[in-house]
Amino acid sequence: MARRNQVPAYRLHRQSGQAVVTLNDSVTGARKDRLLGPYETANSRAEYGRVIAHWEARGRQLDDAGPAELTVAEQLVLFLR
Repeated sequence: MARRNQVPAYRLHRQSGQAVVTLNDSVTGARKDRLLGPYETANSRAEYGRVIAHWEARGRQLDDAGPAELTVAEQLVLFLR
C-alpha cells in the first residue's frame, strides 16, 4: 500500500547534474518533475523548500494550467486573424 502523506524526495537528476523533485497531483494523479538547480547547493535546497511549501499550500495539486482548451470555432477565429 502506498504512503499518501510522504514528502517527495530531493534527488539527483543524473542526465543534467541538477537536483530534481517529482510532485504528484492529489486530484488528477499527474506527475511533474521540477529541476531545482545544481545538486547539493544551498540554492537548490532553498528552491526545494519553496516548491514543496507551494505544493503543500495548494493542497498537493500542481499549479500548471497546461495548454488552453479552445473550441474549433475559437481556433478558426485565431487562425483567420
